Amino acid sequence: MSLSCSPKFPSLEAGRKTGLPPSWAGELSPRAGAGTRAEGLDEESSDPFLRRREKYVAAVVLAAAISAALAQTAWAGGLTGDANRGETLYEACQDCHSLDKNDVGPRHRGVFGRKAASLPDYDYSDALKSANIVWNEETLDKWLTDPQAVAPGAKMFFHLDNPQDRADVIAYLKERAK
Repeated sequence: MSLSCSPKFPSLEAGRKTGLPPSWAGELSPRAGAGTRAEGLDEESSDPFLRRREKYVAAVVLAAAISAALAQTAWAGGLTGDANRGETLYEACQDCHSLDKNDVGPRHRGVFGRKAASLPDYDYSDALKSANIVWNEETLDKWLTDPQAVAPGAKMFFHLDNPQDRADVIAYLKERAK
């Protein structure tokens, strides 16, 4: 029984033929016995190595696309909120809101389960009045992500980009703003 060993790096000759550095020339040039991609774009490659590589690349591209799509639509409902941290983050909300009195924005005490724009002593925007939203984890997450996407024309422009920050503020409102 004899073992043969092929060189790991392609020859300089391959680089001269393709115009690429030797390490690239071997990777990008067709392997012996395999047709080039230009010969049959519609035909599947007869080389199993190239088929596996193409499938792998396609799987990686698909996984990256799915990850990007999920990152765009991530909502804090999948995260566990920390009410203590949410209380600290809520301080930024207090420029316009309070738990117990209306200010630039409406009070937040009892916000969970309440229909949006339902406090009789606050002047809501027409956009929020017609939004038909009941505040819960999911609706608050969407609202805190981008209020203008939820109710275009709403008065609120403040948003929280970080899903964990949103989950923490939501946990604070749910647990401590009853």
